[in-house]
Amino acid sequence: MGTAGALVYCTRRLQASRSGSGLALARGNAIQCKQEARSDARRDSLVAAARNPELEQQIIAAPDDVQAYLVYGDWLQARGDPRGALIAAQHALLDDPESPPLRETERLLIEEHARELGGPTLDVEPAPQMRWQLGFWRALRCGSFGWSAKPWHDEHVQALLEHDSARFVRELAADGLFTGAVLATVGDKHQTLRSLDVALRAGEQFDDDSLAPLRACTRLRRLALFSCDAVTDRGMQVLRALDELEQIDLRNHPLSDAGVACLSAAPLQEVFFNELARGFSSAGMAGLARLPLRKLDLSCGPSIGDEHLRQLAGHATIDDLALPGAGFGEQGARALATLALARLYVPSSAIGDAGVAQLPRCLRSVDLGHCRLSDAACAALACMADLEQLRLDGSAGVTGGGVRQLAALGRLRTLCLGFCELDDQDIEPLGDLESIETLGLAFNNLTEASVDMLARMPRLHTLDLASCALSEDAIDRLARSASLRYVGLYSCPSEAIARAEGVDGWSVYRRDTLELMD
Repeated sequence: MGTAGALVYCTRRLQASRSGSGLALARGNAIQCKQEARSDARRDSLVAAARNPELEQQIIAAPDDVQAYLVYGDWLQARGDPRGALIAAQHALLDDPESPPLRETERLLIEEHARELGGPTLDVEPAPQMRWQLGFWRALRCGSFGWSAKPWHDEHVQALLEHDSARFVRELAADGLFTGAVLATVGDKHQTLRSLDVALRAGEQFDDDSLAPLRACTRLRRLALFSCDAVTDRGMQVLRALDELEQIDLRNHPLSDAGVACLSAAPLQEVFFNELARGFSSAGMAGLARLPLRKLDLSCGPSIGDEHLRQLAGHATIDDLALPGAGFGEQGARALATLALARLYVPSSAIGDAGVAQLPRCLRSVDLGHCRLSDAACAALACMADLEQLRLDGSAGVTGGGVRQLAALGRLRTLCLGFCELDDQDIEPLGDLESIETLGLAFNNLTEASVDMLARMPRLHTLDLASCALSEDAIDRLARSASLRYVGLYSCPSEAIARAEGVDGWSVYRRDTLELMD
């Protein structure tokens, strides 16, 4: 019995075990499958990889059609190609993903036929990560953010994409010491590639010429490129061919009005740019407003003003808007009031109390960190009955009166009030917020007098008390909380930190303030 036969045998015996033969029989079948498959592994590994262009085109045309893979799998098995057995095994796993015999068969096939199925041997760190789909790699991740002793280079990605298992790859994420030419390695995958995410490091940049191979990738739905500083409007012309593109993130590319025009043919739902070209005008924003956007992130600082936001007024689909550091005020906020926003991310912006009063009441998540707001803003926010996440860090104008108004938000799960100069009496109203799960109170004027109130909050699992004057006794009292799991104690007394690190079930953060909102 060959590898494919062993798989069929294993599957049949698994079905028998379900009908009452018992778990022991299923385990025995897995062992027998392993032995039989290994006995034929040497013979199978000598079989050259079979190819059928006609059947491959059927998969390319309909990459989610399971039947197309099964037909190809039968054809491969008839020719002794172990990939056919892998297709059958992974198809069976779709119906029973937790089956130990099937998982063992899948693992065994890939292990014993590593050359044909598992990919080339590469001297890199970290090793590539693959997600399989019916005998082939659906998604590949190459490299990772951060330093590596054995970083990824262009040739490593090329070797991986040239492997037979990458024949129908749909998602590629790569982060390493690449050059802009790395995009040329995806050229042969233009018929199947749907998502491309590439980050260059060590000062390398994409330029107009390096984007040229993307012109053939007309089925791309997501494109994210890090280090696009040298891409000009000429390079952006390539994007006109990507008429299925739904998400774009061109990090460090200075978006211009002409660049926006290059996006007009795509059904873009998510757009991210962190730089704007000098002279980016309301006409450019109007071009973005004509897209079927759901999420717009222009992390471009004060160059976004009221006139830009007026172009978004009445947009039918935007529900997630990020404009950190933007220079808009009350008039721009009035335009936002016409949107059905669920999330608004505008930290360090010029929105002001009057602008907050104009925001739509349907918001569920609002980041107003370091916007220098006062209790007047809290009064407006208290009218947002659906609010679940709120950041007001760095607003010294917020007092106990403002906190008392926020305590009326019965659905609030995350509240960040760091750097607001609040004292123990100011935060007392928070004890009535039974919905709170995450609370940031870093760098306020708090003492251990607030600890008992915090320990009684029934759902609180994450608490940042950085720079709070806590004693060991205060930690013991805080530990009475039945729900608390993550505690930030940066810049707190060392004795308190040591006591907290001994509390069973706690994770203590002592080197920085906690990141509390998405």
